Formats: sequence, structure tokens, C-alpha cells
Amino acid sequence: MSSLLRGLALVTMWAGIMVMQFNFDLDMSTTRKLKNGLELAVHDAALALNQQELGQGRIVFDQATAFDNINKSLQDNLQLDGLHKPLPNTFFHNQVRVLHVEFIDDYSGVEFPMNYSNSTFNVLETIHGPGIIIIAETESPRFFRGDSMKIRQAVVYEYYRR
Repeated sequence: MSSLLRGLALVTMWAGIMVMQFNFDLDMSTTRKLKNGLELAVHDAALALNQQELGQGRIVFDQATAFDNINKSLQDNLQLDGLHKPLPNTFFHNQVRVLHVEFIDDYSGVEFPMNYSNSTFNVLETIHGPGIIIIAETESPRFFRGDSMKIRQAVVYEYYRR
């Protein structure tokens, strides 16, 4: 009888550890997928340049086009709808919220390199040229019992200047 109880205890403990490990793997996958999606989105946004200013040697972002590029890229790469909610039968189960987008270009009046700081989201980054900062978050999906984890990522894309 004691062997049976010991066996049941070990099986229960093993099942609990497997659930924790599976949820941990989901957190890591969510972090990686969100980061990769944001990297692509901020790159696409950085392609939206004012061509007249570029002809004068200045990097100035066309912000309306950049926001459109961000939204389209997030929809395509993270399989989201127009409101950044996940499509059915995709990896994400919760809305991806873009919390902050900031454009630092040649009209921002800053000297490069600059130390970018955002205390609201605890971001500190050295930026060496005009760039775009995007911060987004979502909740990690859960297939087993457990509290979901909020995953937040910040990504910077810059035109590097020496």
C-alpha cells in the first residue's frame, strides 16, 4: 500500500512539474515571438521616410505611413486582426497592445548618440542615429492551469551614425 501511495505522489509531482515546464516554455515562446514580430514591425515602420527630406540628407519619418506599416506588419507576422487580437487557431490567445511608439529623427532636435530613457516602461538605450522605439505587451497563453504572465518587449530600430 505504501508503494502505491508513493507512486501516486510521484506521478502527481511529475504531472505538476510538467505543467509548470509547459507554461514556462509558453512564456519563453511568447517572449520570442513578440520580440521577433516587433523587430519586423519597427523595421517596416523605419522604411517610411519622407523622400523630400531624405533628398536633403535628413532622415525624417512619415509617421502616418509608419503607423500603418506597424499595424500591417503585426497583423501579418503575429497573425492578428485589425484590432491586434489573435486570429482563431493561432499561437497568441490575448490581444497584443502597442503601448508606446516614439520617433526620433533629424527634426527631433537631439544630438546622436543619445541616451534614450523611458521611466514609465523602464527602458534605457543608447541610440546612435534616427530611430523608432516601440513597446508592446501581451499575456502568455495558458493551456493548463496557472496564472498567465504579462510579456512586455521594447524594440529599437535605428539608422546608425558614427
